[in-house]
Amino acid sequence: MQAIHEHLAGADIPYPCAPIPRRRKKALAIGICNATHVQLRRAAGIVPIVSLQSPYNLFDRDVEQRELPWCRDHSVAFLAYRPLASGLLTGKFAAPPEFAAGDHRRRIYWFQGKEFERRRAAIERLRPLAERLGVTLTRLALSWLLAQPGVSIVLAGVRDRHQAQDVFSSDTRPLTPDTLQEVDAIVASAFPLAQATEQLQRLAAGWGERERFIVDHLDGTTPYEQVAAEWTDRGEAPLIAAQVKVFVDQLVEQDLVTY
Repeated sequence: MQAIHEHLAGADIPYPCAPIPRRRKKALAIGICNATHVQLRRAAGIVPIVSLQSPYNLFDRDVEQRELPWCRDHSVAFLAYRPLASGLLTGKFAAPPEFAAGDHRRRIYWFQGKEFERRRAAIERLRPLAERLGVTLTRLALSWLLAQPGVSIVLAGVRDRHQAQDVFSSDTRPLTPDTLQEVDAIVASAFPLAQATEQLQRLAAGWGERERFIVDHLDGTTPYEQVAAEWTDRGEAPLIAAQVKVFVDQLVEQDLVTY
């Protein structure tokens, strides 16, 4: 596996090194985690890849642009982790939480500022939909994920018996196409797409290449996930939608974009 990671990092590793774990019976199959679509294709050229594990939930949909379609097309299992956005989609956070010092969620941007507000707004609109269906917000979020084409396994963590009963409830029912569309519409409405002002376009002319690329794509219609995927297509340092959103929030504070 180390050989694969070194190859993906650009090291000059000869092809026969990658399958060593399988030849030595140390691994039955090889899967990868948190790879960009560029890295995923490169890895598949080294050794057969059987699975990809990446974050995916109602809010964080980067994989829909490239990775998930690739997995479907190549019969690669997709394992979705962080399906509840680190607990946010349970609906239990009414205000930005204060996590303990050792909790990794202290560093996650969606528990802070404007992104928390946007997600909370969507959750409050999803809540009556879940009640109408007779399920919890947790079940609604997991059922939505299980309905996405190409998702093989949903990796949901639990901390106690109550959470386990909610996550692994036996009364799960598939969501109808109309319900799936309603969920998507609610989420989309909470995340308006910014449009660059003329002032921003002038200022961006002197910025770095990645910032200029983002600004050029702020047209009020292009999803931030698509912006990130198209930048990553170039084979440079990868970009994800979360980074685009944080950058746009900074532009909003300076009145450099409109909605």
